[in-house]
Amino acid sequence: MGTTITIGILVAMAVACAVVALFAPTRRITDMPISVRTGWIITSAAFALIGGLMLTISSATTVAANKVGVVTDFGRYVNTIPPGLHWVAPWADIEEFGTRVQPLVMDVDIRFDGNSGGTANQVVEWRLDALGSNGEVRKDRIRELWQTYRTFEAIENRVVRTTALTSLNVQLAEYTPSEGVSGRNLPAITVAVQDKLREVLADTGVVISRVTITGINPDSQSQDRINRQVQAQADLERTATTKEIAAQEAEIASIRERTQTPQSLQYECLRIASDWNQAAQGPLPPTFNCAFGAPSAAPPLIIGR
Repeated sequence: MGTTITIGILVAMAVACAVVALFAPTRRITDMPISVRTGWIITSAAFALIGGLMLTISSATTVAANKVGVVTDFGRYVNTIPPGLHWVAPWADIEEFGTRVQPLVMDVDIRFDGNSGGTANQVVEWRLDALGSNGEVRKDRIRELWQTYRTFEAIENRVVRTTALTSLNVQLAEYTPSEGVSGRNLPAITVAVQDKLREVLADTGVVISRVTITGINPDSQSQDRINRQVQAQADLERTATTKEIAAQEAEIASIRERTQTPQSLQYECLRIASDWNQAAQGPLPPTFNCAFGAPSAAPPLIIGR
């Protein structure tokens, strides 16, 4: 706007000088080879030339790659232009809208089932539905977006960010804190949030490419409850394991008691005596007795002599 005012002033001065030149005398200026009229004509031409140069320069605008430009004239939509160099009215404004995928990194407050709190780290990759199948600019779509939101930042904040926050909280409201932070539930939560975003934004001109949830963290109170639950579960598992081991040991003892008859013990004793290596181990003890379960009147079976 400042440039436009400057150009207007220069043009006005050029016109004024031209008018003065019409009525200026034709006599020469003292010690100058030109007349007064010619001097005013030259001054008017100089102002006009400077104004023309400024008009040319201020009319040139460049739209960056992977963006489109919305041309407005005093707040009124004029046109949508593709990337590259363009010539527009010097008083026109250009608002650029990105067309490539934009990553929106969010650290948001969340609520679980039971109204427990926490935070989540979420990345929403999105873009505007601004290009057709052949890469041409969809001017009607861009015009609708500009008329509704005016700026690209407003679309990101009022549409994408707000909807992503709502969708995440809607999904996490179905999970307790311990379920929400569980790694096995994170893929399902991510897919649900992504599908909900695509559904809600289907007709807004915003396309959701992908949603990534990198972490869900309960607040300190919720984390304390999770820790107590984990400890209680570990205590129950430890108790169950202890009971199982005791039952197994009792079963082993019962089997051993049933299988260790006098005959089996005597057989094992005789096998040991048969395999005894006197050269390496020395003679068997003198009282080595294999008469297990024999009647008290029977002589002991001592083989260590």
